Amino acid sequence: MKKYIFHRLIYTVFAILLLSFVVFTILRIGPVDPAKAYLISSKIPLTDEAIALTRIELGLDKPLLTQYFLWLEKAIHFDFGISYITKRDVFTDLCYYFPTTLKLAVSSMLFLILVSLPLGILAAHKKDSAYDKLIKIFSFLGVSIPNFWLGFMLLYVFSLKLHLIPAFGNEGFKSYILPIITLSFMSLAINIRLTRTAFLEYMQQRSLQYLTILGMSKTKIYGKYTLKNAMLPIITSFGMHFGELLGGAFVVETLFGWPGVGRFMVSALYNHDYPIIQCFMVMITVIFLMINLITDILYAYLNPKIVYEEKA
Repeated sequence: MKKYIFHRLIYTVFAILLLSFVVFTILRIGPVDPAKAYLISSKIPLTDEAIALTRIELGLDKPLLTQYFLWLEKAIHFDFGISYITKRDVFTDLCYYFPTTLKLAVSSMLFLILVSLPLGILAAHKKDSAYDKLIKIFSFLGVSIPNFWLGFMLLYVFSLKLHLIPAFGNEGFKSYILPIITLSFMSLAINIRLTRTAFLEYMQQRSLQYLTILGMSKTKIYGKYTLKNAMLPIITSFGMHFGELLGGAFVVETLFGWPGVGRFMVSALYNHDYPIIQCFMVMITVIFLMINLITDILYAYLNPKIVYEEKA
């Protein structure tokens, strides 16, 4: 198990370096020159002399690999440069806004887990019942309705018409309700169906049928045997869904006026503030890869066959 985790860590570090280089390169060869973007943000006339001096100041006159390694040396020490707009350290600014976005994503993930697992298990237990058919309809609607449209509808009904929930901003527990539902609705529908399918697959195994014949209660069968085996694909799904929730949070933040990193990034993209964009992309990459690493470790813990196959 330790060897497996070590291999996954090496892979994660390599993936972070590779993806950071890809992001760095794309921003450097993009349609907008970083030197020109800096001058425009600083409201300095775009003269040839100013552009040349700015390229030297930003290190853009050096070869691409040299630029990357100089940037990487600073990035390892959490120095991602200064914002073109605010003239402040970009990592400090992102760390200020990011916790709010992370709270929204984590809250949505907890809501997803606490709702999808019981409903999916119940749908499997009551296969082909009216409840099961209702779950199928809900799953179809969940993958069909865009989250921004759902957000508008929720705002219109619960905020503008009924005045039950604040429409914008973060004003306490009530402010989380509509963004969480909007953000997790599609993932919730998908995961309920996945949980149902996974449980049905393992409930039909002969070993579980023998346990039923021997008189073991269904609660113990589901909790001790079915749940552990059925959780393998569900854990993988949760890892993917957290990435989706984190990415979707930016749209939801803009819709609900949530004071997170989404609105901050929209401003950075509009102004071509490359240090912020670059730092943000690296942070998101690291988070996604760490989520995948944790998912892989949990998967190997629940299914030791993965570790044995790697050794073989």
